[in-house]
Amino acid sequence: MIAFLLSTAALAAEPAAPAAPATDAPSTEAPAAAPKFEDLDVNKDLALDKTEVSKNESLTKAFATVDTDKNGKLSKDEFTAWVEKTTKG
Repeated sequence: MIAFLLSTAALAAEPAAPAAPATDAPSTEAPAAAPKFEDLDVNKDLALDKTEVSKNESLTKAFATVDTDKNGKLSKDEFTAWVEKTTKG
């Protein structure tokens, strides 16, 4: 019994293992899903204007480049090409 108590006391006296250091490693979480054209096309005119894409920061920043025909709206083809380009990898 005394040996048991001594071994238990010895285990309790050992220092706890140090916590793992914090790292700046990238997150292993999957990236956010790409927006769906139909969800962004609020007025259902089959095109996206700047107002409709305003809640998507990356698409808003890329709007002028994505709008390849320069008509001020994104067609479904233009949008799909942007999604494929930005999610490829």
